[in-house]
Amino acid sequence: MYIQREKRFIALVGEAAEKTILTCDVCNDYPAPDGKSLAPFRTPSVSLDADDFTLENLTLANPAGPPQGQALVIRVDGDRAIFRRCRLLGDQDTLLVNRGRHSFEDCSIAGSTDFIFGGATAYFNRCTIHALLSGYLPVASTPDFAPHGSVFSHCNITGESPEAKTSLGRPRRDDAQTVFLFTEMSGNECPEGWDHWKQPSAEKVSRYAEFGSTGPGANPAARVT
Repeated sequence: MYIQREKRFIALVGEAAEKTILTCDVCNDYPAPDGKSLAPFRTPSVSLDADDFTLENLTLANPAGPPQGQALVIRVDGDRAIFRRCRLLGDQDTLLVNRGRHSFEDCSIAGSTDFIFGGATAYFNRCTIHALLSGYLPVASTPDFAPHGSVFSHCNITGESPEAKTSLGRPRRDDAQTVFLFTEMSGNECPEGWDHWKQPSAEKVSRYAEFGSTGPGANPAARVT
């Protein structure tokens, strides 16, 4: 599904997330018309270019992830998108908030590797972030002029199994910003918390923080400085 930039102020509302499901089985290993493999950015079940778009009570899914390849559930390129009571179910690269400012309320997001990523300002409130495999939760590429990146408030981090160990974030750009506020951590989090992704230069300008974390994974004494 593609929502073009000119289609503003539209709401897509389902009966319930468990009953209204939009799915597309496409990954980056699928052949494009030119015979080459698709780029990951061309795999989303939903591509949202419009501003002021609202999605409620829906499941968006892309089951074509690993071992086949990267498979996005949604790519958001507009501004001021609002997600309420939605499920975003994928594997590698589930949610790309590429640019703009967006709000996620009471949503569930499942995936692996870098499954929440992009340069947008994204606020996640009362959301469940579920790691299917070991990897990284948000991988922000916040531009240097943006005051905020990914913010998780009163969320829950869970894992498919105790072996699904995840970092709280790593920087796709040096200026990446990720903050966790009053988040329940299940114990699937790596004790050190954060990873500079072999980019020591990022430590000078990245901003990673957590405040009021609870649960078995809340371990401030073990976090990297």
